[in-house]
Amino acid sequence: MSSQSDPDCAPVDIDPSVIHHATVSAGLSSLQYQQENQSLRDDIDALEQYGRRDLLRINGIPDGGSSETSEQTTELVKELLKSIDKSIDTNDVVRSHRIGQPRTGSDNANGARNSVPPRPRQVIVKLKDHFAKKRILKCKKAMRENRDLRYIRVNEDLTKIRNTIAFKARQLRIEHHIRDTWTVNGKIFCEG
Repeated sequence: MSSQSDPDCAPVDIDPSVIHHATVSAGLSSLQYQQENQSLRDDIDALEQYGRRDLLRINGIPDGGSSETSEQTTELVKELLKSIDKSIDTNDVVRSHRIGQPRTGSDNANGARNSVPPRPRQVIVKLKDHFAKKRILKCKKAMRENRDLRYIRVNEDLTKIRNTIAFKARQLRIEHHIRDTWTVNGKIFCEG
């Protein structure tokens, strides 16, 4: 028996409306996957931020370059904290280290070295608990008022996503679209 005469192998007429419905349901399924994927990303970001609850980022502490050890960085951080507020317990600092490779003087357009020293690398500080972090962050206003410390910034360590949002909020504040912005426990607040 030939395959042409077999009714099971005969060409099938396909109703275009069936294909259309299949595409729509697949689109809905794709949307559901996108929503689930976003939900999982949000959960991962929340867990990552929770893991950073005892961390601070400090900008502006002079950099000792590649010869600076983690212990020396920790001592610099402890000295900074004592200069901010004498009541802060330096034993709250578990450890600290610089982020990234030491920066060298940057070249200008002509290839000559700039006389401007490179920005110091950021410092990540691990604290004993998040209560110590809150006590230190409450001293930020005193730091801004102290001439010696005005270029040093102490902030929460945020995830990449939250840091991007906080940066955009600061840009809105600079452009006077909002009155103020701040972070508390990884949450970004704006006052408009």
